[in-house]
Amino acid sequence: MFENAHNFRIDEGTFISNTIRGNQSPPSEPMALAAQHYTTNHFTGRVDELRMLDDYFFPWDSVQNRRRRVCLLHGLGGIGKTQLALRFAEGVVSRYSEDHIFVVDASSSDTIHASLLAIAEMPLAQSSGLSSGASNPQQVLCWLASVKENWLLVFDNADEQVAKFFPSGQNVGDILVTSRSSNAVRGLCRRIEIDVMEEEDAVSLLLSKSDHDEPDSNRTLLARRIARDLAYLPLALDQAAAAIRLGICSLETYTELFVSFRQELLDNAYLNSASEYRYTVYGAFECSWRPVELASQRPDSLGVTARLAIALFNICTFLHYNGIDEDMFRMAAEMWSRRKLALLKPGGPELVNDSGLPSLLDAGTLEIFDNGWNPVQFRTSMHLWQSVSMIKQDAKTRRYNIHPLIHQWGRDRHPPAVQLEHSRKAGSLLVLAAMYNGGVNMRLINRHVVHYAVHYSQSGSLESAYWDDYNEWFRIALDLTPGFSQTVEEIDTKILMQRKMMLGEMHPRSVRAMSRLVITYASLGKDKEAEDLSHQVVSLQRSTLGEDHLDTIMSTNNLALMYTKRGSYQAAEEMTMKLMDQTKRVLGDAHLLTLTSISNLSSIYHRQGKWAEAERLALDAFGQRKKFLGETHPSTLDSLHILGTLYFDQKKYEEAEDAERWLLEKYGPLGSPGHSLHLAERTLHFDASTVRRSWGGVRVHAQNMGRRVCDTTAPVLCAKC
Repeated sequence: MFENAHNFRIDEGTFISNTIRGNQSPPSEPMALAAQHYTTNHFTGRVDELRMLDDYFFPWDSVQNRRRRVCLLHGLGGIGKTQLALRFAEGVVSRYSEDHIFVVDASSSDTIHASLLAIAEMPLAQSSGLSSGASNPQQVLCWLASVKENWLLVFDNADEQVAKFFPSGQNVGDILVTSRSSNAVRGLCRRIEIDVMEEEDAVSLLLSKSDHDEPDSNRTLLARRIARDLAYLPLALDQAAAAIRLGICSLETYTELFVSFRQELLDNAYLNSASEYRYTVYGAFECSWRPVELASQRPDSLGVTARLAIALFNICTFLHYNGIDEDMFRMAAEMWSRRKLALLKPGGPELVNDSGLPSLLDAGTLEIFDNGWNPVQFRTSMHLWQSVSMIKQDAKTRRYNIHPLIHQWGRDRHPPAVQLEHSRKAGSLLVLAAMYNGGVNMRLINRHVVHYAVHYSQSGSLESAYWDDYNEWFRIALDLTPGFSQTVEEIDTKILMQRKMMLGEMHPRSVRAMSRLVITYASLGKDKEAEDLSHQVVSLQRSTLGEDHLDTIMSTNNLALMYTKRGSYQAAEEMTMKLMDQTKRVLGDAHLLTLTSISNLSSIYHRQGKWAEAERLALDAFGQRKKFLGETHPSTLDSLHILGTLYFDQKKYEEAEDAERWLLEKYGPLGSPGHSLHLAERTLHFDASTVRRSWGGVRVHAQNMGRRVCDTTAPVLCAKC
């Protein structure tokens, strides 16, 4: 609101100022002071920040010697730094001598010069011996340094060169600086980062500036939704209020317009002219972008850093705006280097596209990682954005965050062809990060995969190509994310269709895609579709891979589980008995699939009430898993739960209680944050509750805890990628 208020003094609460605007050339002759009235009627919130300023600048004893205090308010353009600085100045009129508060437009050297020269025209300066029409700003600074009374000098919207305009001396006068840059003031000073508004303050500001001051619960609800859409950025709220006030939209229709016409609302010069800030929302972001863009044109190391910073920023705009982890980039860079080596020297199929299927890694090249991973370069480049408040880093997690509107602007500022290039690079980054550990630990990238996948599905005009590796790895991440089962089915169906069309139905990759769709159908309760497709998979694998191939064994296991689920116990029993013998012969007694077939056969007998056979196999499965996998392995705990349920159904309560107690003792380490659920992260499973009965009564709590273990481990439906 006060970006254009410069060189002012406060006279009984009224600002008197000359008005040299940032987009005007400085006058060749000093401008006479023009009286204009500026008030802060719409200023809302910022209680904590005002308190911090007050605590820093006051109290002090004007009689005693003291050192000058310098404070920097830094933050994103449009965040409200100028408003805050002028509200503070307005509140401390009585604490400084009359006419001893000055505001300088510090957006450029020219505006600083013009502002300082205008101070020479003030009666206070002239009465102190400073000649009217001073031609040298240094004269004004020298005069300020000689003033004995305390004064406050506000440098508004400063860059990193502002310190050279500080009056000399350290024992008189205070300085308050506002800047996008956290480095605008070097040396000792108090730094206060200004963040977005609190929700209630944002709602209050929007209602007040859109002329909706009357209390109304419906209006408040609508304003709250708009404030959330705009992520509580004061400038965006100010210009949204202007749009509402001018009748371009209403509180009721703003959100709908924002979804469809975001760029038109956030980069609208007319709305900007109706508000009191010199830039549009997107224009304010461009101001922060320019210093980095200029630095990128340099031939030195700073230019290298700036060019990398821009490349990283463009990728980040297609990730989720929160939780951007350095490790994600490190993993991608290391995989990119491995892939380059594999292209020169034959390597694994996961690194080199040897199938002929379209690969995003071939389209979205990450040349920024051509020289490998360099953490110093990465952190320096990201800090460049932090220095202009475009990116923030969480002090605890060390992850990076981008304001949602900056995140959107970062895409909107480019034409579709460039957006497509950046999107593909972001997709390649996520694919490589997923490949780094074979999809076992997707923690770092899950939210980014979800965000990217949603954007991908909503931007058909931007990206219509099919990328097999993108779909392959993204479906793994989405499968581990609640609420995306339907999306996973769509991706699996697409993968199968494309592979059959490009490679043929008999190709191993096509068969694997078919096998995985079986599991997806089963997890969605589409049992008939799952069983029908499973028959096709087993038939194809037996004819192309042979009976004893691991893929064939896993698919046969899945088919047996489907028979069990629909009550075809005889067929399930015959198939599982054959599998048990086959896995012992082919894979060995200690293999997980061997142990799983024993456990599954026990469950089949359990369902039929064949207690002795079920108990014998359940004890065998538990003992073997305990021996080969360890006491706390998820499969071992699953076996114990099955055994406990079996005891309970036979009314062997003491044995059931012993099993329950042992399970609870071992469940603690399993539930710890560092424990890796190996099976749960690699495979999909039936809901184990379909083959287990309640332990009843006082055992409900323990059973629920046990089910959390068992329902994510076995019986398993297995599929390879």
